[in-house]
Amino acid sequence: IVVLTVAFCFQLTFWIEKQYTAMFEINVYSKYFQNPLISGVIPDVFNIPEMRFAIDSMVKEAISDDYIDQLGRKYHFYSGTKDEREMAKERQLLRDRFNYFSTGGQSYQISFSFSDPFIAKEISEKTLATVKDHIVGKRIKTIELVKAVMINKLNSFNASQKFTEKGSEKALASKSPEVLK
Repeated sequence: IVVLTVAFCFQLTFWIEKQYTAMFEINVYSKYFQNPLISGVIPDVFNIPEMRFAIDSMVKEAISDDYIDQLGRKYHFYSGTKDEREMAKERQLLRDRFNYFSTGGQSYQISFSFSDPFIAKEISEKTLATVKDHIVGKRIKTIELVKAVMINKLNSFNASQKFTEKGSEKALASKSPEVLK
């Protein structure tokens, strides 16, 4: 019985399809969330769990349904059906091949499993580029938003300075058109 069981298990290893996993780990430093330039507009993140949740949400945004659909079409994971239910099922099966989780305060690991090691590696590299671009893009959007807010503040400060220069003597007199302008 023992010999037959060992022989069956040995033969089973040839029948089961091998799965290869390609993975990468990203580090998002806490300075990403803390910047004195933008702290007046967007609050800083100081505790580790909050950073983890922020990184997790950015990774999930990067690995969106659109991204999964691009991979499904490019690597022929999808059957080509137009049925929305079947498409959602295939999308979920492809999404299940991904595994992502926090490995520490600022580290995040993402892996992809597939039977072809080259496709697993290629998808992993493409996902790394997508996640990195998404995180960097979010930071650039945040900085652009802060830049616009700061320019508006400077313009309003500049307007108030011109106001005090032009009509300061009439400001207390109340309804002067020059002052109101």
